[in-house]
Amino acid sequence: QVYWINGIFIIGTALLIRLVFVAQMPELSDDIFRYLWDGLQLRLGHNPYAYPPAALTPARDSLAELQPLINHPELVTIYPPVAQFIFFLAAGSLAGLKGIFILLDLGNCVLILLLLKRLRRHPAWLCLYAWHPLAVLESSASGHVDVAAVFFILLAIYFAIGSETEKSERVSGLGAGAALGLAIMTK
Repeated sequence: QVYWINGIFIIGTALLIRLVFVAQMPELSDDIFRYLWDGLQLRLGHNPYAYPPAALTPARDSLAELQPLINHPELVTIYPPVAQFIFFLAAGSLAGLKGIFILLDLGNCVLILLLLKRLRRHPAWLCLYAWHPLAVLESSASGHVDVAAVFFILLAIYFAIGSETEKSERVSGLGAGAALGLAIMTK
């Protein structure tokens, strides 16, 4: 029980640290503006792979505000389908997209905690990721899609390791393969 209390404390602190940066403009990368553009294009029923942002005249104010912020607007998007789905969910909201990335990053923390438990390691090891400045800034300040790919990779590892109570290796193998496929379709 102490194990889970320690884990909850570490993850709760990680959440508070990340929330500090939600209102901040991106620092390390401006990719989030492309994510928002792609998500809004999908919401409007347009294919983000069809035209680069520079080739379009925005029909909405939200798109007109985003267009000059996009790096390499002369290129069509490079982001795979799972990433595009995440962008779609944000509905053009910077805070919404950062919120999705924070939730995925907290999922990363939970998966690391579960892996540490399976490997009989102390939950304090989770601090190395949960409180690391780069993980915090990439998920909540810059809002980078890499946290989603990391989530699916950790999920694949979790399935691959299995557990003593798991009834079928086939189920864990399928789960690991599916999660790895989602990671590839994210980044």
